[in-house]
Amino acid sequence: SSFKHEKDPSWARSHSRFNALGPILQCPPTLLSAFGSGDEEKRVCGSFTRGRGREQASAASNCVVVSLGSDNLYGFEAAIVRRRPWCRIHVFDCTVVPRVPPALAARVNFHSICIGTKDEVVRKRRFMSWTSIVSYLRLTAPPDVLKMDIEGFEWGLLAALASSPALLPATISLELHYLTQMRDIKW
Repeated sequence: SSFKHEKDPSWARSHSRFNALGPILQCPPTLLSAFGSGDEEKRVCGSFTRGRGREQASAASNCVVVSLGSDNLYGFEAAIVRRRPWCRIHVFDCTVVPRVPPALAARVNFHSICIGTKDEVVRKRRFMSWTSIVSYLRLTAPPDVLKMDIEGFEWGLLAALASSPALLPATISLELHYLTQMRDIKW
């Protein structure tokens, strides 16, 4: 097999690893939006436009964006707040001391927790599985957007999401890494 050099034991040594979450569908141009710029830009397929007019107050509790990884950079979240002010954003990052910009504080909740494939504490950092995060946030509906910028840790998380019994997000926007400098990653 041409995949023998890859050391991640959670993936088959075949092209099946690229189909972990099923088929990739082309997003219609009318539903594709970019939020943020440069390295902070993530594209989202879907309108999540609930909350226009009088519905806005009740929609604020319905639209949920889960943002994994921040490095205290909030370009993506700021763009969501500007264009979808009814959304509630939950940022998860156990690697930084939080510094949410004051202009975002009303819509962004920071959680000093990282996502992992299981619930654990590693070197004083708290990790929670997707199932535990859904429970922790008390979600009763799938989040509208899951944004991931977690520096190579997304591969193990994608496999865990694919097999999770918890509410899966309506859309996932992520940065994928083929190489990374993160030494904690098995591959």
